[in-house]
Order: sequence, then C-alpha cells, then structure tokens
Amino acid sequence: MGGELFAGKSGGIYDLMKNGPAEELNKTLNAQQAIFLHGLAEAEALKRKGIKADCAAGLSLGEITALAFAGVLKDDGFVRVRAEAMQACCEKNRGAMLAVIKLSPEKVISLCKQFKEVWPVNFNSPEQTVCSCSADIVDAFSDAVASAGGRALKVKANGAFHSPHMNEASKTVAEYLTSIKLGKPEIPVFSNVTARPFDNSALISKQISSPVLWQQIIENMIKDGVDSFIECGPGTVLSGLVKKIAGENVQIQKAEELLWAKDQVAATAQKIAGDFGGVDVLVNNAGITRDNLAIRMSETEFDEVIAVNLKGVFNCCKHFMRAIMKSSGGGRIINISSISGISGTAGQANYAASKAGVIAMTKVLARELGGKGVTVNAIAPGFIDTDMTVGLDESIKEHVLKTAVIKRFGKVGDIASAVSFLASPEAGYITGQTLVIDGGLTL
Repeated sequence: MGGELFAGKSGGIYDLMKNGPAEELNKTLNAQQAIFLHGLAEAEALKRKGIKADCAAGLSLGEITALAFAGVLKDDGFVRVRAEAMQACCEKNRGAMLAVIKLSPEKVISLCKQFKEVWPVNFNSPEQTVCSCSADIVDAFSDAVASAGGRALKVKANGAFHSPHMNEASKTVAEYLTSIKLGKPEIPVFSNVTARPFDNSALISKQISSPVLWQQIIENMIKDGVDSFIECGPGTVLSGLVKKIAGENVQIQKAEELLWAKDQVAATAQKIAGDFGGVDVLVNNAGITRDNLAIRMSETEFDEVIAVNLKGVFNCCKHFMRAIMKSSGGGRIINISSISGISGTAGQANYAASKAGVIAMTKVLARELGGKGVTVNAIAPGFIDTDMTVGLDESIKEHVLKTAVIKRFGKVGDIASAVSFLASPEAGYITGQTLVIDGGLTL
C-alpha cells in the first residue's frame, strides 16, 4: 500500500511533498496522504533494516499507517477516500480543535457538557485532552477553560475531527470498506476506539467520528509487555505524549534516528551531487531532545542527543563539503543551533552541550572553508512554535512569554527567512557568526 501515491498516480502527492506549494500540501486531502506516506515509508525502512515490531498503534491518521504496515489495509485508494470524505465534512461544518492543558480529563469532559457542540476527542495524556468544536464556540470555550484554571491552545486542524462533525465521513468510509479486501493483521494493532488490538473492521471507519483513547492505548501496551517505542512519521508529538504517560519506564526513539546513519549520509550526498550537478547550500536542521536533570540523566539519553544534534551535523558537513566547495556562486552551510547552547537550560545538559558544539564547529568550519568561498554560519532560535515545543511544561511557556521582549513564541517563518538570507548572495561576506532569533529572550 502506498505505491501509487509514491509513483504520483494518485494526485501527485509525492511531487507535492518534494516541491510544494505549502498551502496546497496543508489541505486535509493532501496532508493526510503525505503524512501517511512518510510514516509508512519509515516503518517499512525499519523493517528492512531488521528492526521487528511486536505491535503497532497510531493516533488518528497514524492508525491507518499502522494498519497498512500490519497488512490489514492494502488498497492504495483508501487514504484518499478517507481524506476526501473528511475534507467534505470540514467544508460543510466549520470546526476547530483545541488542546486543553492543566486540567484533568474528567474536568474537561465536564466543561464540554456545558456547550452544545464541544466534544472531548483525543485523550492524549494526563496533562492534555484535545477537544473539537464548532468554529463559533472557540472563544467561549477557551474562556471557560481559563476560568477553570486551564489553558486552551488552538490545534492546527481544518475541522472538528473525531466528533459528530465527521459522521458523514465515517459512513462514507464504512461503505468503501465493503468494496475492498482487508488482510489479517501480521501484528496486533491497538484501536483508537477501544484501546485494545483490532478485532472488528468496523472500528476503522468508526474511528473517524469517535474519541481517540491514546493514553489508555499506551498504558495497555505497557501492561502487555511493551518497553520500547519507535515513532514513525513527521514530528515528535507522540514521543512526548508517551514520555508523559510512561515516564522513564520505557525507551522512546524516532525512526529517523535509527535510519539516518553516517554511511547513508555519504551515499545521499554523493547521489544528490550527481543528480543535481552539485550542491550550493546545506542546512543542518535535525534535532532531538531527551530532557532530564543531569543527576538523573542516563548515558543513553546523553549519547542519543549528541549523536543526532552534534555528530549528525558533523557527518552532513563532512560528506557534503566537497560538493559545496565546487559551487560556482560560493557555497553556504547553515547550522541550526539554539539559545540553549549559549545560555544553557536546566534539564538540558545534553541538548545544550550539543548545540554549543554546533556553534563551535561552525566557527572552525568557517575558518577551514573560507578560502574556498564557502560561508558557514549558525542560527540560534529561541522558543519557536513547532512540534518540539508543544509538549513544554506550561510554567516554561509562561516564563518565556513573560521574559521575552516580543511577547510571543517565534514562528517557523522567522527562522526560514533568516536561513534564506544567509543562503543568499547578499550574505556572502558573513561567516563564522551565530544569529540569535529569540524575541529578545536572552538580552
């Protein structure tokens, strides 16, 4: 499953993933297919690498990826049919989603009952319950949450998913399922609806308009003996949720950490240079966190962060370097560091060390490559609104908003614009520098 999407036979999703535009890719119809492909590709790559899964689970769309990986869903048209049905519901019923934090699930359920069209739909962790609602109730419900001592954060979603707003989509998918052949699961897949392994195909369509019992799924998986989780697909949201549910009792990794080895970097650099006739700009942006107080931090937590955040940057610079030095317009290397590598952040001895190392490495490479016309610079973002900051403790978020000169979290575009400038000809005389973009947080 997924072959037609990769081949571009089903709406050109693969091409859209590569080339954009972003506004088209972000539409529910296209985004769901792209996220599905990303997750399934990583899961299959792990399997080929010899990493065997004993069971699987996914939150919302991720469940479809898990079912495809387990051999239950084999029809290439299913993801598109599901996405089209949900998109139609979004256009018919204007809805929104809000992540409620600082309140217990029981309290959130009670608040939802006070409104006609507000539903608790994702029970993600002890600290987070996501609610769906009609678009015109967002402000009123947010105020009610605040009055109860909580906080409601808008979720980037085009509709009120997993709620009665999606009833028609659920029916459409149920009808489509009767026309395709489903396979038997090769491994257990935990259902969003029941929090237990699938035993009924009707759960696949029912999930679209039903709450997701994510916390209960993780708790049941652990009871069944699961002690290691690997997240496939974009972002690190699920890793953060699992950590909040299970604490330090399980091991959590991202698929890309296991797949992106140094030998693959060398091969990828060679292929890109060959396919495109060279490399002009390298942006090292991958990063992970394994936060803990130093006295409690395990050697594994320290080593994993250093391996990805620091050694990963070194490997990419090393293997792309020769191609970049041949750039006719003067090559550019831009490394994404962090203000944590400048001022330090409690609980991030590993992360701060890795990002400080990136800054130091940037200065060294600037000296080594300057004679070849290559500039090397770093960007140190502050707190930016990404998947990595969604799971931050509320007290940290409040401190940032109180301390920063500009009273908001940064946006991805703030960083992207700086990267674009440093990659441009206008930045040809800037090298070895670290540009801090933190809204004045470290002044």
